[in-house]
This record gives sequence, structure tokens and C-alpha cells, in this order.
Amino acid sequence: MELTVQEWAARHDYGWHSNYRIKSKAEIFFEKCYRRPIIQDAWDIYKSEEATQEQKDEVWEILTQLDARLCQDDNAAMMTGREVQAACDRILIDNMDISASIAQALEAAMAFKPNNWQKDDQAHKERAIEDIPDIVKNAVEGLREAMPKVNRIIGETELYARLPGNELPYSTKPDYAGCGDLKVKTYQYAPHTKAGVKRPSLPNSLNGIFEKANASQVAGMWALNGQKPPWLLYVSKDDYRLLTPLNCDQLQDEFLQRLVADSIAKNKAIETKLKKSNSLRDLLSDEFPDFHEWRKPPSVIKHAEKLWRSYDD
Repeated sequence: MELTVQEWAARHDYGWHSNYRIKSKAEIFFEKCYRRPIIQDAWDIYKSEEATQEQKDEVWEILTQLDARLCQDDNAAMMTGREVQAACDRILIDNMDISASIAQALEAAMAFKPNNWQKDDQAHKERAIEDIPDIVKNAVEGLREAMPKVNRIIGETELYARLPGNELPYSTKPDYAGCGDLKVKTYQYAPHTKAGVKRPSLPNSLNGIFEKANASQVAGMWALNGQKPPWLLYVSKDDYRLLTPLNCDQLQDEFLQRLVADSIAKNKAIETKLKKSNSLRDLLSDEFPDFHEWRKPPSVIKHAEKLWRSYDD
């Protein structure tokens, strides 16, 4: 009997597709079908009154290796992006005074604990505390330019529906108005340069590897929101740059449709693999994980390496 969508997806704990532009199937399956479920199971055991102390100690080791809250799967640049967006939401949606909102962002930034596996993350945190006020001011100005005729600004929302030709839904969360995203660019320490820091550049196009991932993200929004004209706002402490279909070829309909087609094709490949794989081993063992490309903490990489080595037995 042919499996229903619910059966062949649920057996692997795979619920929906996301923007996979810079991720391999190996990383996608590891994150969605292994890491996320094992973290949930570990917490269930750890919180259970029936679990023995030995069982709790065992799952705590797993949690410290894999749970983002415990394994330092975060960094100062990501924190800066979150706090700048939250500050803008308070100003533009909640009508908070800009100085008060910036003060809240700085308080959160000062409380942030840098990771110890990425070089200079502590220095990046300190730089973020210095730069956040200017970044927020530029972001607010850019967001107002991006949404000049909006009476009531809507913040982050989830778009959740099937892309044509896919059997599982696609999920994406535009930052603003269902069609726009805010991208924060931060200074990076470069001790071997004269200035000691590398000033972030604001893109004029979406040709770089991460900018291509941003374009793919926007294409998913565009496909699910009735093809509203999309925009991307890049912001640094020095300036902002707003990209729209009027000044960026990669945000025009023809290019976005090609990106959507790419996503649909990759999603189909994932669905085919999910259907024919009866176990996690079937799903992972013949996928090649290039761990040099994974932007994850060492504990996550070591756990993944051990998992894949177990398939060689």
C-alpha cells in the first residue's frame, strides 16, 4: 500500500520544507530528522519524574552537545540582527521612543554570552554594543522608505503552504509586511589590517553566496504571498541599502520564478528520499556530509561525525 504524505514524512519527523539554498541534503536531514527530534526526546526524559539519575545524566550530555541553548549555537552577529529587528519592531509597530528602544537593545546585547568556538566573538559583541544605536537608526529610516504607504506596519509573520509540485508544505517568515526582510551587516575584526576591522559592504546585487541565499528566501515569500513585490533592506552602522525589483534584477519576477523552480526541484529530491527511506540509516548513510561547510559548534560537528561513522560498521 502506498504511504500517505503524513506517514512517509512523519516517520522521519520531517514536517515542512524551508529555504535550503546553501544547505546540503545531509545537513538538512541531520538537522530536521535527527538533531531536532533527539533534543525533544532528551528533554522529555530529563524532565520526567520517572527517569533515573543515570538516564538524566546520559541525556544531559546529548543536550549539551546538540541543544542550541546549551552548545553555543549562536554568535554576536546573529544576536545583533535579532536585537536590531526587535528594536525596530518596538519603534515602528509599538510606537516606542527610539532612545528607549535602543536602550533595551543595548541591555540585551550586554547580557549576551559570546561563544568560545568562533574567533573574536567577544570582540564582535563589544563592537555590536558600540554600533547598535547607529544600526537601529539606519534600519528605521530604511524600513520607512521600504514601506512608505503602509498605515499599519506588520512585523514577522509565517507563510505556510505548498509550492507547486511539492507534497509537503514550505515555511518561511518574512520580517515585514509579508514581503520584506531586514539584513544586518556588522563590522568584523581583522587584526592583520591597518584599521583592525573590516567594514561591511552593502550589496548592490544578490550575486554573493549569502546574498543568493537571501534571494532564494525572498523567492519563497514571493511564491506564497501572491507575488507581492519583494524587498531586502541591508543595514550597517554607516548606511543602509534598499533593494527592490526597480533596482535589483534578482528581485524581478522572472529571476524569482527560477529560484522557486530550484527550490521545488530540491524539495522533490528530499521528498523522494524520505519516501524510499525506511530508517534514519537509510536516510543518512548515503548522503555525503561536508562538515567544513557546516556553520555549527564543534560539539554538533563531533556528534554528527560519530553518527556517520556508525554507518560504516
